[in-house]
Amino acid sequence: MWKLMTRRGLVALEKLIETLSSTLKQAKGGSKVKKFTTIEEMRESLTESFASKDRDWYRSGIHQLEEQLQKVIESDGEYF
Repeated sequence: MWKLMTRRGLVALEKLIETLSSTLKQAKGGSKVKKFTTIEEMRESLTESFASKDRDWYRSGIHQLEEQLQKVIESDGEYF
């Protein structure tokens, strides 16, 4: 059980990192990731980017995360 929970957590974390990376790229308007000089600058950029998303963007992301977690459960926590 612990192994399964750990893998699910890792999958969720990987998805979050991908989403944040994509959001930063979109906020920048290109393929380069912006380098922040302060934590506050990063928070402001992320807050602006997330605030600009509509409900469908969030709904789609949550649905994709749910699908990924279900795959992990069905594979008994093994990589696929």
